[in-house]
Amino acid sequence: METFLYSSVTKDGFKIAVGGLCPDGMGNECAKSYKALETIEIGSEKSEFFIDFILSKYIREFSLPQAEGVCASVRVRDEGPCCGGIAGNPFKDHESAEGVLEKTKDKIYTLAIPGRMGIVFESDYETAKEIEEYFLGLNHLTIKEAIDYAVLFMEEKEVAFVLASDGTGEGSWGLVYTSGQKWCYLK
Repeated sequence: METFLYSSVTKDGFKIAVGGLCPDGMGNECAKSYKALETIEIGSEKSEFFIDFILSKYIREFSLPQAEGVCASVRVRDEGPCCGGIAGNPFKDHESAEGVLEKTKDKIYTLAIPGRMGIVFESDYETAKEIEEYFLGLNHLTIKEAIDYAVLFMEEKEVAFVLASDGTGEGSWGLVYTSGQKWCYLK
């Protein structure tokens, strides 16, 4: 399993980044498929639900079938509740983050924490439960601190992963990070 990372700007000027997991040798091709995000317009509707929904819709539309799991973040506004981040199987129906571990494919897991961050990773079940427990224990930290600790923890686990945080709203810290120390900040 390898990771990929793509970042750009939408047609109407919003910063956007996508990272994911795919079979070895498919990373460049998967990343290139998101170049189409440069042609989309988020529009003037800025509600949390709409931003997450539209992000999910376009990620599904532009993902190649080889994308096993995807995290994405978009920066639309600085005020209001945190949103603009998604994590999971790009071909499943859009659901709000619930803060519970979900197995999306054999050895592919997702954990999406509302208003914070989401992660997609490849591991065995025992390691996945350790990761879930650790991530949920970070909720008392600022989002920046939580991301820093989460990245260090995941790199020590030596598993393929992609992590994203909400990119929109007050206190958001929009980024996508893939294992192997590849960062994309939206600020």
